[in-house]
Amino acid sequence: MYNKAIFYALLTTLFSCSGNDKLSKICPSKCYFGNKNTKNIGECKEGIPICDENFNIIKCEGEIVPTDEICDGKDQNCDGITDNRLGQTSSTWFNELFPEETNPCISVFGVCQ
Repeated sequence: MYNKAIFYALLTTLFSCSGNDKLSKICPSKCYFGNKNTKNIGECKEGIPICDENFNIIKCEGEIVPTDEICDGKDQNCDGITDNRLGQTSSTWFNELFPEETNPCISVFGVCQ
């Protein structure tokens, strides 16, 4: 029992779930629970896994997954297009006509506020 406790303490002291090559075979160095097609697109990004004593990911710290778009010049829904699909409308037609515009926030119903 004593040897197991020392071994476990040594293992958890020497290794963490965030990048050690030996442990990364058990616990990944990065995590993302959003749709795989949105990973690292727009505002979405991978996080660092927080693992329990059995190396199960219990939290993905720093992860950002898709959310509804808001008018702020960022791509919250992580589809690669900034400020589109605001509410029930889309500014895609504006982005195609004027690709140099960085934050038009134009929808078919007007300018978002």
